[in-house]
Amino acid sequence: MTLLLEAATLSQRVAETSSRLAKIRELAAFLQKLERDEIPVAIAFMSGETRQGKLGVGHAALAAACGAAVSGQASLHLLDFPAQWDPKLGIHVT
Repeated sequence: MTLLLEAATLSQRVAETSSRLAKIRELAAFLQKLERDEIPVAIAFMSGETRQGKLGVGHAALAAACGAAVSGQASLHLLDFPAQWDPKLGIHVT
């Protein structure tokens, strides 16, 4: 399973390069290593969209999270991300 951190790191690398070809190469390499059910989530994440629409996170929740303790190691996987926000969300690839 792919860590959400890997997708975030890729997003940062893509944003930092001005070369369109380099962006395409980075994205293609990342997508090729994903499991089939991770692809729709990764594409939505890279597109700046969430599969469920609104996250329902307000300014107060974000401010409170800024002071929260951070784990020393990334543990959230790409497929865990949508479920963290909406447990009813199912990811189905046909």
